[in-house]
Amino acid sequence: MVLDLQAVHDTLVSVAFEAGRMILAANISGISTDTKLNAVDIVTETDQAVERLVSSRLRAAYPDFDFVGEETYKPGVTRVSDAPTFVVDPIDGTQNFVHAFPNACISLGLVVDRVPAVGVVYNPFQDVLFTGIKGKGSFVQRNASLPAGQGQGEKQRLPLLGGGAGDKAPRLGDLSTSLVAIEWGSQRDGENFELKARTFRRLAASRELGGGMTGGLRSLGSAALNICACAAGQLDLYWEGGCYAWDVAAGWCILNEAGGMMVGGNPGEWDTEIDSRVYLAGGVGASYFIDLTIYACGHPEINATQHTAENDNDNDSSVHGSDCNVHGSDSGNEQELPCPFPDFTSCTLLPPETNPFRCPSCHIAWLRDIWQRWEAWWNAVETVWPDGIVSARYARAEHTAALVHALVAAVANIEAGSEDGYRLAGAWVWLRLEEVMVTLWEGRTGNT
Repeated sequence: MVLDLQAVHDTLVSVAFEAGRMILAANISGISTDTKLNAVDIVTETDQAVERLVSSRLRAAYPDFDFVGEETYKPGVTRVSDAPTFVVDPIDGTQNFVHAFPNACISLGLVVDRVPAVGVVYNPFQDVLFTGIKGKGSFVQRNASLPAGQGQGEKQRLPLLGGGAGDKAPRLGDLSTSLVAIEWGSQRDGENFELKARTFRRLAASRELGGGMTGGLRSLGSAALNICACAAGQLDLYWEGGCYAWDVAAGWCILNEAGGMMVGGNPGEWDTEIDSRVYLAGGVGASYFIDLTIYACGHPEINATQHTAENDNDNDSSVHGSDCNVHGSDSGNEQELPCPFPDFTSCTLLPPETNPFRCPSCHIAWLRDIWQRWEAWWNAVETVWPDGIVSARYARAEHTAALVHALVAAVANIEAGSEDGYRLAGAWVWLRLEEVMVTLWEGRTGNT
């Protein structure tokens, strides 16, 4: 089947405007609400009415397509299949909606083979429309519902920074200059809640405390609008654990078409599914070191318990630690720790003239290789650290935060065509390894 994605897009935009009018017409002061998981996980009669409207319009236009909506979702039954599927959130940001806080939207996505293909996100309160079609780019339009020539804004290609050209968008220097979106979600107890709180603190904390010294944390109250802001370049990153496919499907397409990236929200999860429920979104300026952000500044604790919720028991949305399993033996401080970069001539960390990783386009593979070795080695180091596991993790956070800063600078040099980026990063990492080994040696021998 050959799908006319442009026609689907046009239908979704029309439906979004109609639904937007319904949302604006709602009497917020007299609206009836109910709860799902708990008191902060609410649903209104307007959510339900909008979904009924959207479902009827889309089923009439595309009767052979599947439909997944938030308000008709049944745990363990409703799935996003390989078939063309509309994935819909009638009001993303319901808490904002009931407080008349103008940051809520309708999110309409088409997913084909479980991959976002069309995205339409419309905020009727601000009359801002985000759209994306696979292979055709993504756009934002202000005063979108007004007639052309009567105040309707022009379509602007995303990302806004760079004038719609991803290669001209400014690169994210480090977290101290970034805006990162976070959301507390509806699960307010248990290990995942505690993990989120620790992660948010680590993102905000100073580098002296092992944190990322993030420029700013933002909670807009809508996953779809968070992702669109990353696509536009208004936010740099968005880390989320616990939302659903309907929260991200439309925004995901818009983000991809703007040159951004959506990966898993746990360390090392570069490929993630539409319904994985744990995500990290990055705009084009942040995408080249997106995975490093989780490790260095939002590094989850190892062995966190998996997410559980009364309204969902069929998906694991747990946020967990590193998958590296290089642990020490039972021999205590006598354990020999192999160097993570034993071969100076073949290691991709410091490529010689003949190394295939010298090409700038290979730097993502190069970063992954560094990180896998670094994390595995530290997992072993923690088990023999002289002052115990807590001290080891403070040292690990300090060294790792500095590593990210060095690698970001290295990638900037590499993308500028300079091989010095590889060599400077390599020299830095070896220096850090030497410092760690000295600490271990002094701890074993009692030398100072």
